[in-house]
Amino acid sequence: MRKKRKKATTHDSDRIESEILREKVNEIFRDHPHDYISKLEDIGFEYFGDDLPDEEAEEREAKPENQRQKDLVDFFENRKRLSEKIFVSFSDEKAAEDTNYPLIRRYFRKANQNLKALLLYGLDKYPGRIDLLSDLAFFHEFECEWGQVSV
Repeated sequence: MRKKRKKATTHDSDRIESEILREKVNEIFRDHPHDYISKLEDIGFEYFGDDLPDEEAEEREAKPENQRQKDLVDFFENRKRLSEKIFVSFSDEKAAEDTNYPLIRRYFRKANQNLKALLLYGLDKYPGRIDLLSDLAFFHEFECEWGQVSV
């Protein structure tokens, strides 16, 4: 008679895979700050270079259309503090059918440090969320463009 090995649960393996992926992404940003896009593509991410000239005008004209968006703008503009409620608002906005992409994208393009804090907060609480890793990679493009990253 053999002793049965305890099988890892799906949750455990998902958590381990997420941690491995998070470490790979962190390593890429640390070791390849000027070539991170191709390195992220090497591990399965897909890059979409969709910056159109009219996007910036669309972003400048974008206004909050509901309370959730107003709360996010208040946070990005230092009128509200980072909280779980703000994080949930950000997640809900991105998942909404009528997401105000130009409004949110404006803060990515500005490399808004409150947005970065929000993404890092989310990753700290939910380390395996691929959407947050993807958002951080997108944010990093603009942060490098603004020269706010030290190498």
